[in-house]
Amino acid sequence: MREIITDIVNYIIDTSLIAYYIAFIVAEYRILQKEGEKGWKSLIPIYNFYVTYKIEGVFIPWFYFAATCYLIESAESCFEIFQIHVPLAVELIFAAASVLMIITESVFSVNLGRSFGKSTGFKVGLVLLPEIFYLVLAFGKSEFIHHVHHTEGDTDAGLPDSKA
Repeated sequence: MREIITDIVNYIIDTSLIAYYIAFIVAEYRILQKEGEKGWKSLIPIYNFYVTYKIEGVFIPWFYFAATCYLIESAESCFEIFQIHVPLAVELIFAAASVLMIITESVFSVNLGRSFGKSTGFKVGLVLLPEIFYLVLAFGKSEFIHHVHHTEGDTDAGLPDSKA
């Protein structure tokens, strides 16, 4: 009986995760369309970073951080799936990649909010609860206002001034 309950709980969790991933992919697809790009570009890993970071003006060096961290996190997942033991130094690299990815995604999310003319509160929501706020951005009445361009002399960790 215990195994049946465990199987049901696992099925519900797996189904919920699949639904979440599908919703998030559709949200990214719609956001790219609102930005004037073809939505299919959001479906290709790493290339979707390239396109979205370029639109949001978070292209260099954040794109390289994101792509590298994505590849490192993918390697970490492979090691976990195949139960390969890795030395502590490699685990520290995995941890550093995760932290860099959080920073990179935060910078991107703030710029995404700026591009749609969103308030500071909404930008904080994009950083802390992207699962909800990306869906609101994708399926709400939000309109893409402008392309954010990074120019020499910009401050705020590579984020262009919102006056642009």
